[in-house]
Amino acid sequence: MLSSKDMDPKVRFLVLLQEADMKLSRIDKVIGKPSSIVYDWKKFEKNINFLNIRPKTFKKIDTKTRHSIARQAQRSSKPLSSRQIGAKYHISQTNVCDILKDKGLKYVKEEKRMS
Repeated sequence: MLSSKDMDPKVRFLVLLQEADMKLSRIDKVIGKPSSIVYDWKKFEKNINFLNIRPKTFKKIDTKTRHSIARQAQRSSKPLSSRQIGAKYHISQTNVCDILKDKGLKYVKEEKRMS
């Protein structure tokens, strides 16, 4: 006989939701998945077979792009925002900040000036 630990988390979710009539906030603790995933599964419950959905894969940022971002931040005569740099290279601002941190650059918010 299978134990609950051997069962797929998505199947356990369905059983707890439909048969045990358990709340989503309790299900996430029982199956050990983040609540955001459990709420997403609830959205798909009636429309899509979410058992076949695979997690997103993120594209890797190559070293040439990383070097270009760091070089642009170092050589800029005016302050650049991570959003501006990210828009140019089609990556998120969080990735830009991570790249700058990895390259040893300090990325800080600019202080607001009172006029």
